[in-house]
Amino acid sequence: MAGAKEIAGKNLNKPKVRQPPTPFQKTAWTDLVIVVGEDELFFNKYPLVMTSPLLKKALTESDDPARLVLKDDTYYAVLDFLSCLHPEESTPITDKNLENVISMAHKYQHKGMLSRCEEYLQTAISKTGKSNSDLCFYIHIAEEYGLPSLVEVAESSTRAEENWFITKGGMQSSRYFKGLSTKTQMALMCTRLTYLEDQLLSVRYDTRGKVKCKCLDWLV
Repeated sequence: MAGAKEIAGKNLNKPKVRQPPTPFQKTAWTDLVIVVGEDELFFNKYPLVMTSPLLKKALTESDDPARLVLKDDTYYAVLDFLSCLHPEESTPITDKNLENVISMAHKYQHKGMLSRCEEYLQTAISKTGKSNSDLCFYIHIAEEYGLPSLVEVAESSTRAEENWFITKGGMQSSRYFKGLSTKTQMALMCTRLTYLEDQLLSVRYDTRGKVKCKCLDWLV
């Protein structure tokens, strides 16, 4: 009886294999199984290796070129990456999946997906109305994955982004700000000080003594 309980306990603790999402189930057209832990995702080699010499080499030198084992990657990071790469699925890159997708693209040197991530960042940074947290997140991603030109673009955008300076909590309240390099933190703080100095020099009051510049409302 104890033996039966022990076996039952082992079965309960055994990791459950997830059913692959519809786009990643085995079909007559899939020629590769990607193994992530206990899970399997079925895919096509071509979009995966087309702009990734690293993955192409891994499959070419593998004993089983129809099987790719990703030992150190999480299931959801791989799923986000493949969803954006899938020819039919073609999930757009968003703030929600960006970190997973760019981390996988960077790790496996997938030039095509890296280019898409850079384009997304460029567009996202240039949009107005971004919060402190949004901008710090984009700068964090650009810095983390070696995109210095985008760090500079993001820093420049803060000069024209009034919301960057007036959002309650301030720039340093963002959890991403603390992870930035000292050089980048200093550049952002200097940008902030320069902006505030310019506003202080140009401030004008109306007849009721209220500040016309919204970013300096806290002065009165």
